[in-house]
Amino acid sequence: MNVQILSNNQELVQPLISYLKGTQAQLYVENDAKVFFKNSAENLSHAFFIQSDCESLTNTIDMIKDLRNFFGSFPLIFSFAKDNRNINSTVFLNAGVDDCLIAPFDFTLLENHLRQSLQRESFLPIKYRTIPSGGSAVKIQRKIKLQEINSSGVHFRSKDFIPRGALFKLSLSKLIPIKDDEIDLKLISSHLDEETDFYEYYAEFCQVHDQIKKEIRFCLKNNQ
Repeated sequence: MNVQILSNNQELVQPLISYLKGTQAQLYVENDAKVFFKNSAENLSHAFFIQSDCESLTNTIDMIKDLRNFFGSFPLIFSFAKDNRNINSTVFLNAGVDDCLIAPFDFTLLENHLRQSLQRESFLPIKYRTIPSGGSAVKIQRKIKLQEINSSGVHFRSKDFIPRGALFKLSLSKLIPIKDDEIDLKLISSHLDEETDFYEYYAEFCQVHDQIKKEIRFCLKNNQ
């Protein structure tokens, strides 16, 4: 189990670190928010622990929302604080954390969260489980039915579940005459159509050069 921790208070975070080491978790501890988020994006993790006042409230809430949007609902996200004066639980829960931990930490409660999360994942089909890639790219192919291409991204359908925030490549050169064979996209939204049992997805172009976007717009305009 990979765990990411953001804290600039060694005294506060040490009991949490000691407990998590006892669970045989692989810990990544940072005191810098930018490095923490970079590590979070590169190392697939089961849980995130964020000190509530390590950054400004606005930056911390935005980071929690970004993590939730990027990884979806499966990873656990906790905020933690020295006392109730350092955290507004309602604000953090609305932002997407699973729970707010106040020192001294209730490790029985934390253990229940972790156990339920691992049990929930163990009942998922293998292809839906998180993959401990250790930061390495995992190549997985999925069949999709392309619905629409626009200047910002693509709408498509698939029988397969793909988590929000997933990065993938799509070949558009066979559909529209552009120079780049593969375009990078990031999955933004998903919805299960219960009547057809298909997932409806929308993905935005990610790190695509402006010239390629111009080519796509040009091709779409000419094909209208």
